Amino acid sequence: MMIETLSLTDAVKGVPNNTLPVVIYRGVIPGGTVHPTVWLERHFAANGWPAQWCYGIYPFTHFHSNTHELLGVYAGQAQIQLGGETGPASVIKPLRPARI
Repeated sequence: MMIETLSLTDAVKGVPNNTLPVVIYRGVIPGGTVHPTVWLERHFAANGWPAQWCYGIYPFTHFHSNTHELLGVYAGQAQIQLGGETGPASVIKPLRPARI
């Protein structure tokens, strides 16, 4: 597993964020996992992280004023930009192809 952090301290005005960094865990789903969607759903549920929606990331700036956000990627990829229009961008994708 690889861990990456992104600082949002220089985020755009009007997009408040915590002073803590964004943490990206890459390679979390164990190799050989046949159903990565099921693995993610079970892992999230076991930690008390209820599923709210699946498939897709908002294409516009938004923020959560009183909660954290957790994303799990089992297939495909997306470029996310956090902290507003001048915030850091990162590509998120599984480290191995999904077997769905």
